[in-house]
Amino acid sequence: MELAPKQQVVELIKKNNNILITTTEDNKGDGISSGIALAHILEKLGKNITVIVRGESYKNFHFLPGYEKIEREFSGLRDFIISLSLERAKIEKVSYKTDRDKLHFFVSPKETNFETKDVSFSQGDFKFDLVIVLDSVDLESLGSLYDINTDFFYNQPVVNIDHNSGNDYFGAVNLVDLTASSTAEILVSIIESLDPKLVDENVATCLLAGIISDTNSFQNSNTTPKALTVTAQLIAAGADHELVVRNLFKVKPFDMLKIWGKILSEIKTDEENKILWSEIKIEELEHADSAKEIINGVLDELLSTVFGIKVYLLFLEKDDTLKVFMRTSRDIDAKNISLLFGGVGRGQEGRFEAKGSNLLVTREDILEKIRQYLSQTSPRES
Repeated sequence: MELAPKQQVVELIKKNNNILITTTEDNKGDGISSGIALAHILEKLGKNITVIVRGESYKNFHFLPGYEKIEREFSGLRDFIISLSLERAKIEKVSYKTDRDKLHFFVSPKETNFETKDVSFSQGDFKFDLVIVLDSVDLESLGSLYDINTDFFYNQPVVNIDHNSGNDYFGAVNLVDLTASSTAEILVSIIESLDPKLVDENVATCLLAGIISDTNSFQNSNTTPKALTVTAQLIAAGADHELVVRNLFKVKPFDMLKIWGKILSEIKTDEENKILWSEIKIEELEHADSAKEIINGVLDELLSTVFGIKVYLLFLEKDDTLKVFMRTSRDIDAKNISLLFGGVGRGQEGRFEAKGSNLLVTREDILEKIRQYLSQTSPRES
């Protein structure tokens, strides 16, 4: 009898020792928080863990215990092997030295000399036995980490753990629960199968941050009774609820508040088609520490506080290009709208670009195309 996906994940974790954990490049927090929590757990099980995330959007999660575990690059994905054939000659001595930006190897032969054709080069085995991808609908969402290392991801067993609609089921094992509030909530059940005693204050705090981030502090429609029950369990296990809420929702840099004010003052709505949008120029974000964090923050705020809207848009003007960031109500798949413009999306989030000599006309063309899409879409499309 075939094991259920959760049990397959548990068995793979038990069997493998060198594990890579990663999440989307443009992550808002659930994947980051879940990744750190999982790293804590697997290290307790004696595993060798690497957590890699590209991008800058997760910096506001610096308060999480274990944040320093995150790396941005592979620290040697595979060994580079230099081979010397011994058919022609034998070795007397081997040494090396570094000279600025070069490494020199010295091979002293016995009797017969070596020739250049005796030297060959190759790549060693991958250093990971297992890859766990969190909170991502596809591998492409990993960004440059995937783009640069595509072969790696296709030559390793990949575990896909996610809760978003539109998931491509790209893993060798796919634990995708569309009823879960967050990937962190799914991880709680995995940890319970491994050993509930592994959850300490640090793990509980990280998992709580993932749930609170994805539910926008329980204000979004993905907040379920189970999410609240799991939250209560995590707080009982020692999760620092005050630390999470203060850092995610109450502490905001002054430059972020100024830009929020600018964006909010420019809001316009199409009440008939239930579309809300605002705009800002790229110059107004140039001095901000994290433009993506600001954009995600204001869109999430609008999603949780302005009701009766199906599509929320922020137009970022840069020369002859509009970068468009989007949120949608839960019954609208943002990916479907993004694809109309050649963009990307997952669940309630999407983004795309459009070029035009007249950005006002370009913006109106985008809005009109979205209006047409909404008019043709059933009340629930998924």
